[in-house]
Amino acid sequence: MPPPTTPPASISAQFKWLLSLLLVMHLAAVVIPPFTFATRTGYESSPLANVSMSVVQPYSNALFLNHGYFFFAPSPGPSHLVEYDVEFKDGDKKTFRFPDLQSQRPRLFYHRHLMLAEWLHANYPATSIPDWVPAEEQRFQQENYQRVVESVRQHLQHRHGAQQVTLRRLEHQLIAPEDYLKGQRNLSAPHLYQSLPIEPASENRP
Repeated sequence: MPPPTTPPASISAQFKWLLSLLLVMHLAAVVIPPFTFATRTGYESSPLANVSMSVVQPYSNALFLNHGYFFFAPSPGPSHLVEYDVEFKDGDKKTFRFPDLQSQRPRLFYHRHLMLAEWLHANYPATSIPDWVPAEEQRFQQENYQRVVESVRQHLQHRHGAQQVTLRRLEHQLIAPEDYLKGQRNLSAPHLYQSLPIEPASENRP
């Protein structure tokens, strides 16, 4: 007579529901941050994204899930750099850019410059601000931006021992699909770089 067999352990329905709920909550914490980022345009943002983010943000922050996923999206946008002219007392002038993968090593040093250039672009005061945005908030953001720009300028002036440093933002466009098909494969072609002002406009309200 064969020995009695132990029936396999089964998971209760209640535990399955709990596990499924936790998985859905975790998936929401992964998906909602990039959704919130992608639906934000200046001072405007999706009400649905704001409400959803307020729910998952504590959990997302605790597990460090709130990354810049938009950078890795299927349709990434242009990158941004800072170009600056250095003028010395003897009249000599030189032009530099950052981030610069060739001169900024190790890679983390390059990454810090990349993030600084992107921050300056993302926080450039908007040329048109809705009336419902408080004037105090607009003034704070503009002053904070100008303080960072001046700090960068002073640092570069001290680093190069220069008399004057002039900054400007650059936007590095991607190659258009039709140009790529025509054989234009140079990612660093001069026409892909667009010069942008770094100083905010004196009046931003409509």
